[in-house]
Amino acid sequence: MTKFRLFACCMLTKGTQRSIICDLQRGDIYFITEALFEILTLYKNQDIKAIKKKYKNQHDEVIDEYFDFLIRNELGFFTNEINRFPGINLEWDFAGIVSNAIIEIDDIEIDSIFKIITQLNDIGGFVA
Repeated sequence: MTKFRLFACCMLTKGTQRSIICDLQRGDIYFITEALFEILTLYKNQDIKAIKKKYKNQHDEVIDEYFDFLIRNELGFFTNEINRFPGINLEWDFAGIVSNAIIEIDDIEIDSIFKIITQLNDIGGFVA
């Protein structure tokens, strides 16, 4: 049973018309079809033969091309031991109430800016 695993640093993002694989380690973005996004999400960790069977073997050549693209661009690998390669933990904890704030400055007085910064500091936001 040969299964495909994206490298943990490669994140999938679905768009309205097309999707991407973002390689966080290299800083590269690869546009992919909705069909490839579907294969990588709906049939994640499934055997390649099983994926082809889901499509009734009518698109075997296209599926092979998709996986060739992924291998050629070093976005993942084939393995028989998929559980040995966990993904990245994407949980993020922040002790404060506010993690980011954007202050739009137009015709604002300097006293107002200091008041805003003071209020952010008071509620636990970090102001640099």
